[in-house]
Amino acid sequence: MRPFFFRFHSWLGLGSALVLTFVGLTGSLMVFKEAIDKALHPAFYFVPAAEQKGEKLSLDLLVAKVAEAWPGWRVTVISLESYREADRALWVRLRSDAERSNAYVSVDPYTGRVGELRRNAWNDWVLRLHSTLLLGNWGGAAACLFALGLIGLGVSGLIVLGGRLRGVPFLPRRERGARLSLSDLHKTVGFYALLFNLVLALTGGWMNLFVFPRLFAPKKTPPPMTMTVAAAPVPISGAIAAARTALPDLEPEYLFLSPRPGGPVSVYGGVPHAWFSHPFCSGVTVDAKTLQPLKVRDFRTLKGGEKILSYVTPLHFGNFGGWPIKVVYVLGGLTPGVLSASGCAIWWMRRKKAAAVSAATAVTT
Repeated sequence: MRPFFFRFHSWLGLGSALVLTFVGLTGSLMVFKEAIDKALHPAFYFVPAAEQKGEKLSLDLLVAKVAEAWPGWRVTVISLESYREADRALWVRLRSDAERSNAYVSVDPYTGRVGELRRNAWNDWVLRLHSTLLLGNWGGAAACLFALGLIGLGVSGLIVLGGRLRGVPFLPRRERGARLSLSDLHKTVGFYALLFNLVLALTGGWMNLFVFPRLFAPKKTPPPMTMTVAAAPVPISGAIAAARTALPDLEPEYLFLSPRPGGPVSVYGGVPHAWFSHPFCSGVTVDAKTLQPLKVRDFRTLKGGEKILSYVTPLHFGNFGGWPIKVVYVLGGLTPGVLSASGCAIWWMRRKKAAAVSAATAVTT
C-alpha cells in the first residue's frame, strides 16, 4: 500500500508543483495587501496633516462630489472604516456600465477634493491570480481541483510516513548529505504544516465551488451599454443610521449600493465579541426608499452550517487575530513552494542515482 501512495504522492506533487507554488506565494502576498498598498500609494489612503483641520464633510456631500468629478461612473462600495479615522481619505469603488469596468477613487473628507481613478489595482490582479490563475471561471475551477490535489498530497504524505511519525525531525539534519537533508526538510515542513495546508485547501476549494455551475451555463447577452451617473440612490447617512438602529452594536465598515435604481442598500461591519469573523459576517440591508430594515445578519446569532461557513474567509486569508496570525499565514503560504522545490529536487536526485546505478550495472555485465 505504501509504495502505491509513494508513487501517487510523487507524481501528483510533480504535476501540481508550479501551480501550488504560485498560489501559495500570492496567498502570502495577499495577507499584507492593505499594508503594502498603503506603503505604495500613501496619497490614496491618507490626508496630509496640514489639511486635517475642522470637521469632515458629510458622506452624502462627499459622494455627490465624486459623482460630479466622475460622471458616467456610479458608486458601488463606500469604505466607512476609512471615514472614521482622522488621517484617512475616504475611498469608494466605482462602476462604469459603459466600459463594464470597476475603479477606485479617494476623496479628501476635509476639502472634498476628489483624486484620480485607480484602475487595475495590483492587489486585485494578485487576488485574481490566486483564485482563478487569471483564466476566469475555468481558472477558478482548476484552482479548486489543485486545492483538492493539495489535500491528496497531505493525506498521501501522511500515509507514506506511516508509523515513522516519531522519526520526523524538528529540523533537517545537514550532516546526512544533500538528498537526505532535502528529504528531512520535505518531511519536516510537510508534517508540521499539514493541518495548515489542509485548512487552506478546504477553505479555498470551497470558495471556488461556485464557478462550476457557470462553466456550462448558457451565455447571457450583455445589456446595452448605458451611461450612468455616480450618485447614491439614497441618503448615505440615513442608511447607516437605519442599520445602527436595527443592529445597535454594528460598527459599519462598508456600504454597498444596489446597481438597480431604488434597490436595497447593505451596511456591513463588525460586532463586539466576534473576533473570528470578517467584515461581511454582520450587516443590515435596508430599503432604499423607506430605510426600513429588510434583513439583519448578526454573526453572534448565526447557527449551524451558516456559522461554520462564516469561518471560511477568515480561515483562508488570515484576517483575524492581528499581526501574529498574519505572520503565521505568510510563512504558511510559503510552505507549498518549499515542499514543491524540495520534492522535485528529491525526485531528480533519485532519478539521477537510479540512472547511475543502471549504467554501472550495464558496464559490469
